[in-house]
Amino acid sequence: CKISQYNYEALEYILEQIHRFTSKVPDFAEKASRILGFLLQYKRIGEPQPEAEVDPWLKERGTAFPKLATRRLPLYALLTLPNKEKCKLLEKEFSLETFKSWILVAGSLGISVDTICMFTVTNTVSNMVDRYNREGV
Repeated sequence: CKISQYNYEALEYILEQIHRFTSKVPDFAEKASRILGFLLQYKRIGEPQPEAEVDPWLKERGTAFPKLATRRLPLYALLTLPNKEKCKLLEKEFSLETFKSWILVAGSLGISVDTICMFTVTNTVSNMVDRYNREGV
């Protein structure tokens, strides 16, 4: 049985059981718990990334990509991807509205605050240019 990395409630239960029944909780489980705590209160703002999420899901599972992924980020990917791929997965999530929250979890994700700020500025400027081109404002 495979649990979806978007099913935070099931993942939270598993992590709680690890904490409950393990005298020395593995670092991986501690990190997963910190990131999951953040994800439980965060609503995704970007679209799922085809290369980083959709294609691997279809290849591995052979089932439809979950609708839940439009509102949630993949926990396992955030724990295991190298930083470059992790940043690609998250780059559209960094905005003026969300960057302060991301900075709080940056250390657990292994992403630098400078990287979050850089993507925030890039996304903000891109959105302003798009809006200007669309509305002429």
